[in-house]
Amino acid sequence: MFVARLRPKQQKHESFTAQKPIKKKEFADKQVGDDLDTVDDHDEFQNAKEIQYRGPSYPEEEMLKRSQLYYEAMKLRRSVRCFSNKPFPMKIVQNIIKTAGTSPSGANLQPWTFCVVASEQLKTKIREVVESEEQINYSRRMGAKWVLDVEHLNVNWNKPYLTEAPYLIVVMKHANLSSSR
Repeated sequence: MFVARLRPKQQKHESFTAQKPIKKKEFADKQVGDDLDTVDDHDEFQNAKEIQYRGPSYPEEEMLKRSQLYYEAMKLRRSVRCFSNKPFPMKIVQNIIKTAGTSPSGANLQPWTFCVVASEQLKTKIREVVESEEQINYSRRMGAKWVLDVEHLNVNWNKPYLTEAPYLIVVMKHANLSSSR
């Protein structure tokens, strides 16, 4: 298992416009790629400047075309509950995590940590905890109306994919950014 904490994009650039202190500490596991090699830590400071964003500007016709293409791509997106058990290279998982790390967050703090779980024993423990909570959801928390509303989706508290998938990516929120993680 490895833990990846993505550093904010502004730490990579050299042309800056405003001063802002950023704490930085090297991360021990360099196997995860160039963008995953540091962890914000609160021991040392270095000065970095905020980068002003200057996005591209398009004519109205081009914006209309791009927005329609984007919509067409997004309407194909689906939530799925079936996963392959076929193994694949860890580099693919790393690329997925790097992509997820580009998600917007307030002040670009990216208050999350990604953990990749490949251990069968740990995946089994996670499945047991999740299924236990889901049983409570279905029997008490959500109520009969909710259970009936999702019945057509063929979902239930049983989550076999948690042990069948080769990897689990666990996303953890940093509850308090001012204290140690």
